Amino acid sequence: MQNLKKLFGIAVISIILASCGNKAIVVYNRSLEEVAEQAREEGRDYFFVVMSKSDCPPCTEYTNNLHHKRNRHIFGKSIINIVDLSQSDNLWYSHWLCSSAFPTTCIFSADGKLEAIISGGSGVAMKCIESSITGKTECANDLYQKHYPVAGGHHIAILNELLACKRGLDKGEDMGELLDNILGKTNYPYPTYLKALNEDMHGRRDEAIYYAEEVLAYDNLYYYYVYDDIYRKTKYIINPDYTPQDDGMLVMAEEILLDDCKVGEPRGVAIHVENAGKFPTFIRDIQTSCTCVELLGPKQYRLNPGESVDIEVEFKGEAKGEVYREVMFFSNSSEPLKRVALRAKVV
Repeated sequence: MQNLKKLFGIAVISIILASCGNKAIVVYNRSLEEVAEQAREEGRDYFFVVMSKSDCPPCTEYTNNLHHKRNRHIFGKSIINIVDLSQSDNLWYSHWLCSSAFPTTCIFSADGKLEAIISGGSGVAMKCIESSITGKTECANDLYQKHYPVAGGHHIAILNELLACKRGLDKGEDMGELLDNILGKTNYPYPTYLKALNEDMHGRRDEAIYYAEEVLAYDNLYYYYVYDDIYRKTKYIINPDYTPQDDGMLVMAEEILLDDCKVGEPRGVAIHVENAGKFPTFIRDIQTSCTCVELLGPKQYRLNPGESVDIEVEFKGEAKGEVYREVMFFSNSSEPLKRVALRAKVV
C-alpha cells in the first residue's frame, strides 16, 4: 500500500515493461487528452485508463499484476494511465461512469473513444480485457454495473456523447442541445449536473436553477456516495452566496486514530456529531466499510441546530498491521455524505 501511495505522489512517471519486443508504458494521473495524443503519436491502437485508489488493496494487486509476464500479451502494446480517484482532478471518471468500483479498466481507441468498461482485477476481468482489445466486448456487459437507466441507445455510445459534452464544457462551448439529447436517453446526476453547469455558464439562470434542483432531487444513497461533491457544488449554482450553514451542517472528526489495537479484541469508538447549521438535520443512514466495524445503536437520528450526539461503533482488528476503514453518514445536510476515517494499528 505504501508503495502505491508513493507512486501516486509522482505527477508523471513512466515505467517501461519489455517482453519479446513488446513495450507497455504505464503513466500516472495524466489527462485523457494527453494519453490519447501520446497513443496517436506512437501508433498505438488503443490505451487503458485504470480507475484506482491509494487505499485499495485490490488496486495494489492489479498494479503489481501489470508487471507480471502472464499479462504482458494483454498490455504489452499499449499505454496504461492509472488515475487515483483520491485526487479531486480525477473524480470526474467516477461521476461519468456512475461507479465506485475499484479497480475499473476503461479501454479507449487511439482517437479517445470509449470501447469497454471492465470492473475488477480478477482472472475473469483480465480475460475480458484481453477479449475486448480485439473488439469482442460482450463480456464487459457482465463486469460493469450500470447504476442508471438506458433508453434509446447503448450505454457506451451514451457515455461517449457525455464525454464529448465534458470536453466541450471544458472549452467553454455551449453543449445544451447534445445534453438535452443525452437526458432523453438516460437520467442520473452527472449529465443533469453538466446541463445545469452549461446553462449557468451561458447565462440562462432559470434553466440552470431548474436543472440544479433536479440534481438535488436524486434521492439515492448510492448517488450520495458517488456524487457527494457534486451535490455540494450544485447548491452554489442555485445560490452563488450559499454557505453550508444555510442548511443543516454535520460537523465531526475527519479521522480517528486507534493505536495498539489487538487482533480479535473489540475497541470501542465514540464519534461526536453536531449539527452546526441553521436547520434540523436528519441522519437517514449510517454505514461502515467493513464488517470489522460494527455500529452500536440506531442508524437514524434527528439533530436540531446546536444539538449533538455520540455515535458508538466497535472496531475489531482481524490481522496485524495498519488498517483503514470508514464510517459513512448519509443525511439531508449541506453534505449528504460525510465520512469518518478510522486508522488503526493492530498488534
